[in-house]
Amino acid sequence: MYSLLSRLTGSAAAATTTTTAASAAAGDAPTTTPAAAAASATPSLAPVQGAIRARRAVYPKDMLRGAVLPRDKLERALEAARWAPTHKLTQPWRFVVLHGASSKAEFEDLTIALVEKHTADPDKREATLKKMRRKKDNDWKNVGAYVAIVLRRTQGATAPPEWEEAASVAMATQNLWLAAWEEGIHGYWSSWQPPARDADEMKAFLGLDQQTDRVMGFFVCGVADPQRLGGYRGSRRPLGEVVEWRME
Repeated sequence: MYSLLSRLTGSAAAATTTTTAASAAAGDAPTTTPAAAAASATPSLAPVQGAIRARRAVYPKDMLRGAVLPRDKLERALEAARWAPTHKLTQPWRFVVLHGASSKAEFEDLTIALVEKHTADPDKREATLKKMRRKKDNDWKNVGAYVAIVLRRTQGATAPPEWEEAASVAMATQNLWLAAWEEGIHGYWSSWQPPARDADEMKAFLGLDQQTDRVMGFFVCGVADPQRLGGYRGSRRPLGEVVEWRME
């Protein structure tokens, strides 16, 4: 999103400079009104709409193995995340980035161990473990980073309701996702396996507080294979099905 906003504001500034220079060359005094100047300095929303509509959930099977995921690009995406709306400025989001090979491997192994430990139904446990071990040997090798998405509850009598803080974390995650997409980082928000996600051992691994922190999933990201990315399509219900206008 950093580069998107830079292009938008840069284009507006360039247009204003060109107009002023042309007027000066013709010997005319600038005729731009304050209202027109303000309008020209406001970026068009069209590119923002485009970024929102272009974003896709891209899965590890469609990511390039061995692709470099630069830290500075992830940092810019996380910078966008922290500018999400937040009631009372509680800023309840926290992120833990598992970027190194050993951190990712330890996280994957811990996930499998916790699913085995905390899944009561034996049939479900074995089916899930089989699926996850297959992913570890294949798809997960394409992952550039796992970003833990964490809700840190505000304490005290004046703290907002938990649903409001969870909504703020979700908005921060959307910012992260859009900005990552703009940076050429592709991924999806995984709810992850609940027996692992919600375990005290997972919180300990991530360095979280057992009482105030809640893991809300992981942003699983990498770099998409361009040929596979072209096959991703998006669709939504028509606006008329989800919006009701009351004009009286």
